[in-house]
Amino acid sequence: KHLWEERGVRRFVWLSLFVLFVVVAIVVIVVVTNGNRSSNGEEPVPLAPPTLAPSTVPTIIDSDIERAALAISNDTIFEEGSPQRRAIGWMSTFDNYDTDGYGDAWAQRYIIAVFYYATGGPKWNDQEQWLDPDVHECDWGVETILCSAVMVTGQRNVVGIYQTRNLLIGTIPNELSRLSLQLLRLSRNQLTGTIPQYGCDTWTKLYALDLSQNAFSGPIPENIGSCSGLLEIRLSSNALTGTLPTGLHSLSILQELDIENNQFSGPVTSDGIGGLASLKKINFRRNKFTGTLPRLELLPNLDVMWLDHNMFSGTLPVVPASLGERQELTISHNQLTGQIIFDLTTLDREIDYKISNIDFGFNDFTGAFPMFMAWIPSLRRLSLSGNKFTGSIPDIVFDAGPKDGWLYLEHLELAYNKLSGEIPISRTRPALNYLDLRGNMFEGGFTDKLQHMPRLEFLLLSDNPGLQDSLEATPLQNQTTLRALELRNTNLTGSSIPHAIGLLTKLNILDLGQSGLVGTIPTSFGQLTVMNTLRLDHNLLTGSIPIELANMTLLQQLDIQYNDLFGPFPEGLNDLPNLQMLNVSGNVLDGRITTDLCSRAMIDAVDVGCNLFCPCCSNLQGECGGDVFDP
Repeated sequence: KHLWEERGVRRFVWLSLFVLFVVVAIVVIVVVTNGNRSSNGEEPVPLAPPTLAPSTVPTIIDSDIERAALAISNDTIFEEGSPQRRAIGWMSTFDNYDTDGYGDAWAQRYIIAVFYYATGGPKWNDQEQWLDPDVHECDWGVETILCSAVMVTGQRNVVGIYQTRNLLIGTIPNELSRLSLQLLRLSRNQLTGTIPQYGCDTWTKLYALDLSQNAFSGPIPENIGSCSGLLEIRLSSNALTGTLPTGLHSLSILQELDIENNQFSGPVTSDGIGGLASLKKINFRRNKFTGTLPRLELLPNLDVMWLDHNMFSGTLPVVPASLGERQELTISHNQLTGQIIFDLTTLDREIDYKISNIDFGFNDFTGAFPMFMAWIPSLRRLSLSGNKFTGSIPDIVFDAGPKDGWLYLEHLELAYNKLSGEIPISRTRPALNYLDLRGNMFEGGFTDKLQHMPRLEFLLLSDNPGLQDSLEATPLQNQTTLRALELRNTNLTGSSIPHAIGLLTKLNILDLGQSGLVGTIPTSFGQLTVMNTLRLDHNLLTGSIPIELANMTLLQQLDIQYNDLFGPFPEGLNDLPNLQMLNVSGNVLDGRITTDLCSRAMIDAVDVGCNLFCPCCSNLQGECGGDVFDP
């Protein structure tokens, strides 16, 4: 068969001829047009090529640029697709800026281009003018590149890179060591790799290093002590490991050291950290440090010390009076033991009290409530929860300290100890908004204390079976600031839930389980439209479930198991969009729990009787013989 007879061949030939004709026509038109302009004394206007992104166009490689880059980056420039190769390609193909040869000015421009490609520059959230081929690299980022000018030569030198929350992905290139950086802030990105080992060999004027909230791994470089001008180190929320390098201890003017939420281990010695005499803030929380706590008095300028959530052990050093001159001390969630002892020999000195936050919670401290804390009028937050403190809390703690005691106290946590006696609040605490005394052995009443806490938002008294009172006698209508009320496993025997509880329209959490309540569930609960958790289980409540509960559209947990409730399960509860946990066991209910609710919520029910249709309740077939009517 002749080739011309092939249909595909004929179509290809005709299409090629048509394209050729169009191209020739365009060329003729351009030539004629430019010729006419020339005959009129006008210069021909060249056609501007379209501007294309560097990442989408094949690049050429200038041999002179390649040789200059080789002296900086070594053989990495030959790796296809490497940041160095891409930077060379961009400078060879697109860059129009004249750096007057291949000296320091050219090297700086090349290094910044390498940084751009090494950290995923084409996908940054905000690229500003990075890789603008017509301007100096110091003008690529108004807020992201910091530069200084040399007076003699006029050369503009990059001294800082400030790239936070900009979706940087990749590693910090070694080339950055050739810049005289004073600031490197790359926090809240997705950078990986190790902290540059070379940095402090050349960044002798670096004063701020912030690599927090990335994915760096490995240790802190031992030579970090060579960055002797550092004022601030922030490395929190990475995956860093190892012990604190000894070189760190020589940073005598360092003011802030933040390495929270990593995997550092080993001891924090007093001798070592004592070299950081200028420190104002230490944040070592959420690591794996061991050994004893360093002594506070070795760091006279320290204001904030966060050492919580580690593995420190042993006894607490004697607390000096100078503690009151700090601002925050948190050592919770460690393995510390013994009693908290105050240095009484320093009690007579004049103290300028500044400390506002003390957190010794969740250790293994013993003994009586540390009375010296009553002499700290500046306290706003105190947590001693999760220890083994015993005895009662004297009235002096709240009412008779200097400057009217804890006048500014906002947050008090004494939960899960072995404290006893009455709750010692008999005078107004105008600032108190959080009171957590759960899991102790307090006795007596508590409703009369509410009048002394007009701004209270969280009242957590659960698991104090010796607390005995009546909700009916409580002026709840005056506690309109309450957001959480937890009285589980207290003695409210014979008390009913007052209708006035519906006035607490800010309530998110209400837990009255196992407290001996009687009566009905008030219909006023329907006014609690921001309720998140409602627990009334294991009481003696009677009557039906109010249909008004369906107004709690934000409700996530509803536990009314083991009461004497009867009647229909309100249909509106099936439509609560956020309900995740429901327990109605141990009542006499009828109606239905829908399949849709079963698919959305954890229905924890083993005893719902045979009149409540519930396709996901565990006893449906076993207890009722499999013959349950679906209404």
